[in-house]
Order: sequence, then structure tokens, then C-alpha cells
Amino acid sequence: MADNFSVIVKGLYLDSDIPFALYIADVAVNLVFSAIAVLGNTFIMVALWKLSPFQIHSVLKVLLFSLALADLGVGAVVQPLYITAVLTVITGCLEASRTI
Repeated sequence: MADNFSVIVKGLYLDSDIPFALYIADVAVNLVFSAIAVLGNTFIMVALWKLSPFQIHSVLKVLLFSLALADLGVGAVVQPLYITAVLTVITGCLEASRTI
């Protein structure tokens, strides 16, 4: 248990085996996909909201809406936090990366 805690306390560090350009490419890809996820799922939720109950079954509508809402959460919260964590480690702000 103490070994696991010491790994958590150390914070995030770059792996020396992975090239720096790969970290930058990873951040760029996540940034693009985050924007696509937010915009696309917002459009899907608006479209589902405007559908009348006679056009689609209510159970399917709720299922699709909840799926779009969960994916919107990933695109709006999880991916930006990951991008922030990687960028703080790249820039050398290790104290900030420990709080994330």
C-alpha cells in the first residue's frame, strides 16, 4: 500500500522512451476530438429534443440522449483534463500536475 501511495505522491512525469513530438501529437488529436465530441453530441441532443414522440420510440430517444450526454461529458470534462495534465508536465509545472 505504501509503495502505491509513493507513486501517486511523485506526480506525473514524461516517459523518456516516448518522443516529445508524440506527446504534442497526442494533445493535438485529443483537442480536435474533444471539440468534435462537444459539437457533435450537442447537435444530437438538440435534434433528439426536437423530435416528436411519434417519430421515435421514447425508450430509444432516452437511450440515445443519455449516450450523447455521457459522450458530451467525456468531450467537455475528461479530454480537457487529460490535455491539461499532459501540458503541465511538458511545461515543467509539476506542482500543478499533482493537483490535477
